[in-house]
Amino acid sequence: MLDLDGPFAGEPLTVGATSGTGVSVRWSGVELTRASAIFVERPAFSWPQPIGGAARREIAALRLSALATLAESAPMANPPASAELALAPVLALERLAARDIAVHGWHYGPRVDDGLAWRDGVGRVLDYEPASPELGELAWRPEAFGDETSELATVLVIGDRVAGAVRSATLQDWTHTWSDARRPLAAAADAELDDAFASLALRSTRELELVFAAVTVVREREVLRVVDVDVAPDFVRWDHALDGGAAAACARWLVSVSVKEPVR
Repeated sequence: MLDLDGPFAGEPLTVGATSGTGVSVRWSGVELTRASAIFVERPAFSWPQPIGGAARREIAALRLSALATLAESAPMANPPASAELALAPVLALERLAARDIAVHGWHYGPRVDDGLAWRDGVGRVLDYEPASPELGELAWRPEAFGDETSELATVLVIGDRVAGAVRSATLQDWTHTWSDARRPLAAAADAELDDAFASLALRSTRELELVFAAVTVVREREVLRVVDVDVAPDFVRWDHALDGGAAAACARWLVSVSVKEPVR
């Protein structure tokens, strides 16, 4: 396990060519191009640019280059391109709708005082933590549900499996749960989740070519729709709520993509 912020604390990180025609990425003395699989907890992006301190922008650029290079040498959860979906959460909904997956209606623009469940217009990336948007700030929100019997669940997917789920009573409850990292999660194991919710969550991650994501699904009048796709869910928070279930699912994925059939 390596700290993504380690290079800012002086941990060595180098990206360069080998003596042959390959590329070397050495992070704290570990040659990561030899890895069979890589799991990245939060996606990195070239924005926001870090300020303050010596060479922080250069270190951030080097870290991004290292991750992009490693994605070409081993399976990665999630690949660097997923940062686009983390930065703009509604982009995932647009892409799913284009692939004929039912998506719940949403609005994107300056927040207004309408009592609805507004969320930060920018999602979690390595150097940015979403906050509750102020009035007038760029934000997005799902459309209100019209059925009091609606069911809402956020499904954690790692690889081709569901690791767990968190149910929410209302959109406001869902927003409060995921905007406050201090709130404990009442997570259920995958066996307790409705198969229809799991199926839609898994299909959504496959369509978006994701390995690691939290997909929120609503069932309203027997129709299931995707409400949100979180490409950078809080892994530690989920793992704590699932008593180590997220780490176990991560380990299963790492092993499944690392083990190769023997050459005959």
